[in-house]
Amino acid sequence: METNPGHPVIHDVCADVQDSSILPFDVKRAVIPEAATENALSSLEAQVLLLWLDHPTTSLPELAPRLGITHQNFATIKCRAHPKLRVYLLMNFERFFGSLDLLQQAFDLARSCSGDPLTAKESITFQNIVLLQNSRWKIKDSKTILRSACTKVARHLGWMF
Repeated sequence: METNPGHPVIHDVCADVQDSSILPFDVKRAVIPEAATENALSSLEAQVLLLWLDHPTTSLPELAPRLGITHQNFATIKCRAHPKLRVYLLMNFERFFGSLDLLQQAFDLARSCSGDPLTAKESITFQNIVLLQNSRWKIKDSKTILRSACTKVARHLGWMF
């Protein structure tokens, strides 16, 4: 198994999928503004994620007024932004983490996972858009399907965002 300090590690989480947030803070902090610059996240989504990341012990009702939104809106934006950020990270895996072999291993595990495997549509969508980098490949609801697929594959990399 290929590992590098601060880089993803493959985990076989089929038996017990958990939200194991071990993606290094510096990676999270650096990636969010980049994702916003490249329009993978809106400016508000980036602001919400950065504020939440910088103040992890502060409640959402306390954070939301800093951006002039309700805590319900803050929570909704945060929950919708996470899958978008996972897609961005996995679409740019080689740039951020190196070896595409790790991504392929995580994809293979996600497909064969007995608990919550990739569906056929998720598998083909992930394979075409992420692994083959075919930006023209689309099916109905491909954005939603890709977000779900990236979430499942990210579990096997040992991080969730």
